[in-house]
Amino acid sequence: MPNKTTGRRKRRSREDRQAERDGLTTPQRPTLVRKIADYDPYDEAFIEEIHEAAMRVIETLGIEFRDDESLEYWKTAGATIDGANVRVSREVILDLISKAPSEFDLHARNPERTVRIGGRNTVNSPGYGAPFVQDFDGKRRPSTFEDLCNFYKLTHVAPSLHINGGVTVEPQDIDIDLRHLHMVQAAFQLSDKPVLGPVTSKERAQDAMDMAKLVFGAEFVDQNAVIVGLINSNAPRVWDETMLDAMKVYARNNQVFMASTFTMIGASMPANGPAAMAVSVAEALSAIALTQIIRPGAPVILGIPSGAMSMRTGAPVGSSPLLGNFKMLAAQMSRFYKLPLRTTAHSTSSKWCDIYAGIDSTLSGVTTHLSGANFIVHCAGMIDSLLTMSYMKFGIDIELTEIMHELMTGMDFESADTMIDLIKNVEPGGHYIGEEYTRTHIHFTSRLQDYNTYEQWLEEGSINADVRGLAHTRRLLDSYQQPEMDSDITHSLNDFVERRSKEISG
Repeated sequence: MPNKTTGRRKRRSREDRQAERDGLTTPQRPTLVRKIADYDPYDEAFIEEIHEAAMRVIETLGIEFRDDESLEYWKTAGATIDGANVRVSREVILDLISKAPSEFDLHARNPERTVRIGGRNTVNSPGYGAPFVQDFDGKRRPSTFEDLCNFYKLTHVAPSLHINGGVTVEPQDIDIDLRHLHMVQAAFQLSDKPVLGPVTSKERAQDAMDMAKLVFGAEFVDQNAVIVGLINSNAPRVWDETMLDAMKVYARNNQVFMASTFTMIGASMPANGPAAMAVSVAEALSAIALTQIIRPGAPVILGIPSGAMSMRTGAPVGSSPLLGNFKMLAAQMSRFYKLPLRTTAHSTSSKWCDIYAGIDSTLSGVTTHLSGANFIVHCAGMIDSLLTMSYMKFGIDIELTEIMHELMTGMDFESADTMIDLIKNVEPGGHYIGEEYTRTHIHFTSRLQDYNTYEQWLEEGSINADVRGLAHTRRLLDSYQQPEMDSDITHSLNDFVERRSKEISG
């Protein structure tokens, strides 16, 4: 902005310019609204066949709901129940899932960070569930509460990550019975972005609801989505009591149930991709239908993460051509059922930020974003087949999410007249470097890539991508400033955590 006193443009400091180059002053990106067409590689007949197989699984094979209360709900819907096995007609299933919203807002305590889920919208969240970290010294060790808070802070300042909270890493230095209280409190206090909540018991899920009500107000929470529960099936074809207990808490409180199947192609799912999709769809839709019996209209997300087992070693596969195709197929299925889709991106089986970590992350990132997924988990930091969160890779993945955002926003429409006006200004054999349009329309390029000559790169220390990524993570963490929270809310959260800790500990 011009200086109001002198009329001259204010000079930026060297530190300001360096911060901009480092990506520390990049504005927080809102929900990504995809401007390029979703990639639908499979025709309508293919989608109908998978739908038919999924409905047959639900109607004839059944899904087990290992929870008495859930079975009672299914009885009211006219399901056929044999022990824990539930079989229900496709008409009932499709009618129930039609009650779930195809789009909804997920509210943050800072309204400017509220995001839109579903439709042509995409949001990103960091890694989830890692018991280990690769620290700033490159050592792999058990994760701690300090690590969890660091990743909450990093997510808060990352421009293209929209969702904070959840088990980014397991804080193993806190008693497991109390862990959820400190996680939810830290998620709300260290960031003002939307959060994921605990799902490992109904009591822990309810504690999260009670804390959300302290932050947003009970009436607001009852009418608006403010917290997400990522709840997994026990594939194949089982929803266990623990997960169902948590799901019921989220549904009754009108909060987001992310029905994620535990998809491991070749292990928990058939080795055939379409067959694995049919089972995944059947599992997820049956649980989503149950939420609509409990509370019609409660927000849900169809969660079909992509996972496979290596046929050579039996270990999980971070990314592969099969999983890329599986993600694109999952997105087509979600649009078929008019439900938001959750899937994954940027994870790798590599144990270091090597070239194959880049290959895995880029393959999964491109296929996931082109598919039209709505809620993407594991966007930053995951290595070692989801077992480890890497500070080094976090910085690199933040840059990758920026690249994906730019890719999906496409190019602005230009008329032929406008294009000719730009072209004609330069004579044959000239250049466009000095053109006004060139100076004012600088296209996005990575801050971590080295675009200098080989000689310059050598002179500056031959710095590789992993070193740049770790340095970027350090700069991001150093740039963190805790967002303000109303003092009354802060005291209420502190009192709640203290009281519940005493009750739980006896």
